[in-house]
Amino acid sequence: MRPYYILVLLLALAAPGLLMGADCPEICQAYLQCVEKTYPGESTEKQKQTILLGCQNGCSKNLESVNQCYLDANGQNGMVESCEEFSTCILQQN
Repeated sequence: MRPYYILVLLLALAAPGLLMGADCPEICQAYLQCVEKTYPGESTEKQKQTILLGCQNGCSKNLESVNQCYLDANGQNGMVESCEEFSTCILQQN
């Protein structure tokens, strides 16, 4: 019986991390791709780095709400279905 309780405890402790979804690099990659999709060819490498840095800073301060934006836009693997919905949500959080 005891190993069962340990397993349940470990799963309970791990669950918040599992439910959280994506991390900031994945979310910010999606945001950068949306910027590039909306304004193709207009961002220099330096501007892209600035966008990523700003996104990372905001994301780390508001991870839960930013992650919800990502999930609401069906985010996976650094991409989202709706850049407009995602970008609007992200900007409201930061």
